[in-house]
Amino acid sequence: MYSAIEQQLKQAANNQGQSLFLQLESVLDFSELKSQAIVKPRCGYLVPISQKPTVMVNDNAGSIHQIEETFGVFIGLQSINDPKMKKANALIHQFIADLRRELLGFSPKAGYQPLTLAGSNLSSIASNGIWWLERFSTTYYLESTYDQ
Repeated sequence: MYSAIEQQLKQAANNQGQSLFLQLESVLDFSELKSQAIVKPRCGYLVPISQKPTVMVNDNAGSIHQIEETFGVFIGLQSINDPKMKKANALIHQFIADLRRELLGFSPKAGYQPLTLAGSNLSSIASNGIWWLERFSTTYYLESTYDQ
C-alpha cells in the first residue's frame, strides 16, 4: 500500500506544473525531523500512524476483521525571511489543497477503500518554514479461516 501512495505522490504536480514534493521518503519516525530545519523547499515523509481493527465475524469457521489504517504525510515547507510565517500560511493552504486533490479518493491497493481525510495540523515551526502533518485513512478486510 505505501509504495503505491509514494508512487502517486512522486507523480503529483501543483497548479504550476511543478512536482508537489522535491523530496519524498517513507519513514517510521518523524519526531526528530520537526525540530530540524527544512532541507528542501517542499519535502514530505510518508509515515504509518495506526491500524484500528474491528471484528466483523468471529466464530468456529474463522474471523473477519475490518482494518482502518491511518497514515500521515509529514510536510516541510520552506518560508525564508518570514518571521511571522505569513507567507508560510498561504503556502500550506495551497499545498494541502494540491495534496488532497491527489490522494482523496485514491485506492492504494486492490481490496482497499479509497482514501479519506483523517485530520491535519501544524506540527511545528522551523527556523526556515513549517512542518505540517496531513493524515489519511483507508479500510480493508482481513479474513482468516480455521481448519475443522
